[in-house]
Amino acid sequence: MQKDTGSGQRGLGRPKSSLITRASIVEAALVIVDEDGPEGLNLRKIAKALDVTAASLYHHFANKEEILAELTMHLLRKQRIPKQQDGWQNTFVAGTHQYRRTLLEHPRAAPILASRLWQGYSYAKFEHSLSSMAAGGVPEKLQLAIMRAGEMLGLASALIGPDWDNSKYGDVPDEYPALRRAIEADTWTAEESLDLTVRALIAGFEALAAKEPTSGEQSAAEEAS
Repeated sequence: MQKDTGSGQRGLGRPKSSLITRASIVEAALVIVDEDGPEGLNLRKIAKALDVTAASLYHHFANKEEILAELTMHLLRKQRIPKQQDGWQNTFVAGTHQYRRTLLEHPRAAPILASRLWQGYSYAKFEHSLSSMAAGGVPEKLQLAIMRAGEMLGLASALIGPDWDNSKYGDVPDEYPALRRAIEADTWTAEESLDLTVRALIAGFEALAAKEPTSGEQSAAEEAS
């Protein structure tokens, strides 16, 4: 039987290259990443999963990096931009939870997504959140810092896993009473803990924002100088 040369000719049967699409290549790549991680992804594995030769993939993507870029977009499209909440704070919390859920669905793809979020693949998502912050009076100087902090918290929470318990501490000896009491009192679920942490983060940034001069105060200071 003739091999697929990538030209669409495969003996007398239906040309397999016509069955390959950018979407099917990305889906195959995601399955491989889910199983083997980013380091296990290569064109040969993708081609094998699709039952074609690697040359066929070049009709749709120039190289592996282009596939990773499209894979990033595929994951980001799963993150629907949250509806505008009551205040930028709630919008930010909703976005952080959504980011965590996307990572939990594909935990081994986290390095791909995290390394490309700031390369122009999620302008709409950032514009939505930043506009909400601006409307809420958050100084521009702090807006991207808040976004980065949210991404870090969402990523860290996803890496911990969908949930946890305190069994990792083992049977704590009596000489550590503070730890024993803290473990007993700690009843937060993973989602509740993330919510608490994000809101504490927001409170800290709000305190910083209160110390920042308003645009009017800044203009007056510049004129006075």
